[in-house]
Order: sequence, then C-alpha cells, then structure tokens
Amino acid sequence: MKNSLLGHQYFTRAVAGIVLATLASLATAQTDPPIVDATEAEVDASSKEGLALSLLQYQQAIAGELYNEAADAGKVYISTLLKDPDHDRREWSFALSRLGHAQHQAGQIDAAVENYTLAVEVIESESDRLDIRLAYPLRGLSRALVAAGDYRAATSSYRRLLHVQQVNHGLHTLGQAQSVSELSELYYRLGDFQQANALQQSYVSIYTQNYPGDNLQKLPALYSQANMYARTGLLIDSQKSYHKIIAMIERADGAQSLHLLSAIYQFSDLLQHNRIHDGADGNYRARRFLRRAIYIAEHHEDATNLDRADAYIAMGDYLSLETFDKRAAMRQYVAAWEQLSADPTLAVERETRFGTPTVLNAMPPHSATSMRKLLMLSQVSDDELVGRLAVQYSIGPDGRTRDLQVLEGDPTGFWDPVVVNHIDGLIFRPGIVDGEPSEYVNNVYEIQYSFRDQELNGNLRQNSLSRDASFRTQ
Repeated sequence: MKNSLLGHQYFTRAVAGIVLATLASLATAQTDPPIVDATEAEVDASSKEGLALSLLQYQQAIAGELYNEAADAGKVYISTLLKDPDHDRREWSFALSRLGHAQHQAGQIDAAVENYTLAVEVIESESDRLDIRLAYPLRGLSRALVAAGDYRAATSSYRRLLHVQQVNHGLHTLGQAQSVSELSELYYRLGDFQQANALQQSYVSIYTQNYPGDNLQKLPALYSQANMYARTGLLIDSQKSYHKIIAMIERADGAQSLHLLSAIYQFSDLLQHNRIHDGADGNYRARRFLRRAIYIAEHHEDATNLDRADAYIAMGDYLSLETFDKRAAMRQYVAAWEQLSADPTLAVERETRFGTPTVLNAMPPHSATSMRKLLMLSQVSDDELVGRLAVQYSIGPDGRTRDLQVLEGDPTGFWDPVVVNHIDGLIFRPGIVDGEPSEYVNNVYEIQYSFRDQELNGNLRQNSLSRDASFRTQ
C-alpha cells in the first residue's frame, strides 16, 4: 500500500503536463468495472504489452528526433507502469529519466529538471546516494540545469556525478572523461578559469592513464586542453600544448600525417599572436608551418578537396593579416573556392567559407578600453548608462573596409573616431561569387556598451551584396 501511494505521488508530479485525451482515457479505465473473466496472468500480459508498445514508440520517436512525441510516449509509459502496484521500483527511475531526456530535447527544460530530480529521488529511496544507477539521471539533470542557466546547481550535480562514478569504478576511467570535460566547460562559463584548466588537466590524465605513449586516442583531450588555455588567455601555454600535439602525431603517424593539419592551423594562429617567443620570429614560423600544411594536403594520398581547400584558406588568411601581398592571398582563396566547387557534396562547406565575408581580426584590447573611457566621459547622468553606435561600411574584393559612414549613435562625437578607426582596420576573408572575390556594400557595424552589465558588444551585419542578390543576408 505504501509503495502504491508513493508511486501515485511520483506519477502526479511527473505527468502533470499530460494531454487531456490521455487523462480522459485513464479516468475511463479507472471507472470501468473489473473484467471478471480475465485471469491475473492475462492482465499482467496486457500491462506488459502496453509497456513494450509505449517504450517502442518512445525509442522510435527519439531515433526520428520527434522529441515532443517521445515525451508523450514517455508519459504513457509511466501511466501504464502506475497501473501495476507491484511494479519494479527501479523501472521508475529509468522511465522518469527517459521522459526527462525527451523533454530536454524538446525544449521543456523545467519539466526535464523536475523529472530527472524525481529519478534521482526514486533511486535514493530504494538504495543509497552512491548507487551507480544515479549516473544517468545525474548527467541528464546536470545538462538540463546548464540549459536552464542555473550553473551553480549544475556544478553541484556534476560534482556528485563524478563522485558516484569514482566510488563505483575508481579513478581515471574513461567513463568519467565526458563528465570532467563538461564540468570544465561549466567552470569556464562561471569565469573560474583556474578550475576550468585544472579539470582539463584531469581530462588529459584520464586519457593518458588509459592510452599511454604516443597514442592518437589522446588527441581529443589534448586538443581540448590546448583550446581551453587559449580561451582563458594562456596563449603561451596553448602554443606549447599544440606544439606537443604536433610532435606526438609525428612520432605516432609520421611527418606527413593528415592528423597534423588541425594542430598546425591552431599552432600557426598562436604564433602570429606571439610574434617573438624563445628568440624566434613567430610570424616567420607560422608561414613555414602553413606551407607544410599545404604540402601535406596536396601530396597525401588520402587528402580530400576539403583538406586542400582548408590549407589554402589558412595560408590566405595569414597573407591577408600579416603581409601586404593581397594578390597572393586572393590566389589562395580562389584556389580553395575551386577545390570546394569541384565536389558538389561540399556546397555547404563552400557557402560557409565564402558565402559572405569573414572577419579575420578581432577588436584590439586598446580599442575596447578607449571606447569604454570615452563613453564614461560622455555620460552626464546616471540613467541607463548605455551607449550605442552604428557605422555603415563596404568591403572591397581585397577584404578591406571602405566608405565608412556613421549612421546613428547615442551619444555621438565622443567615441565615433575610435569605432571608425577600428572598422577601418578590419580585414575580411572576402566572399567569392563565380570564382571572383566580390564587393559587399551597405554593411552595418553596431556596437553597444552597458555600464550595468559592464559589457562591450560589437556586431557585424552584412545587409546587402553588390554582386548577387541571392547571397543577401540579414
């Protein structure tokens, strides 16, 4: 009796959003007189068939990415499970977790958080707080909390998930790697860069323990760590990490391995940021590594058109940013466009890389600082303390901006020259139409600063294109 009442309690909370038609059918089923001719075995068989059918419908909906339908099937499964007062209590947690997964994918985040929480509570009521079955609902709960923007609660949930995994399986198991990686990303969002990088080190250690030596299975973790170093401003550490990746790939797969390409692009980009390091000219080294990438892409027997195109693009971006030889950069871009055009299956990749201009250089820190100071000086009241400026510009076939004009601003006259100078210094990878770099006109750069949020945001919008209206963007 106690289990039955507890089951009704969980059911009421879990399926509060069930459709009226389902509720009506359940009410009818509950008021119908018992079927005296049915044996206990037949009733049990009917219940099992209903569970199997709703579970199949759920699985098919998930496979087809029909998440609302999957959530409905999950609710029916739970309602069918409720009819059996002697059901296996462990099945409750599985059913609630499946429902939470479908609801998360369908965008019903609050409902997903509630059902994952219920799944955890069910397991705890039947077992303890270290049961390995908690891993699945805890992972789902953590991700749902992240989607809900509750990063603090998500951090606690991830920490508990890791503890459960470590108690049951020990330290440094591959099953923990994903949890560590996701928790690192969460700390990055919270602004705790030190903890984010510490967890990245743990992430690498897990792979090192399971794949010793120069095993390429470690690459995802090594790339993740190097990328986190760069994102948190540790550019030298990131550069060293990518250099270690390149050395490991060379030892494991040879000096002409296709695996080198991605690491070379990242390493070369960092070399351009750190012009002089360890007594060497980073800019020169970057160009040398990019030439090596082109050689690998052109001569490796397994290289694809996309490999060659990306190698040409990387060199083109370097030439656009670091040299005055814009013609050489354009030749690289056109060669990449031709590679992508030669394979019809790469149409989307070509559009992504050349459909519209791509800005190559970010706002320099000194420009952002100047904008903040000028905006602060321009404020004469304590109202919203928000500044905005919109500048219209064109992008020439060479990727440089021209025809700059201030459209509107509030306040005006204080930071206009800084913004205009910044836009004038932007360099783009040009958009290409029919194999030719094209001019893009009537683009708008919007920048807004809020003292309340202490944020400076810039937004580039390409409003109209001069060559082909079919490439128009908003």
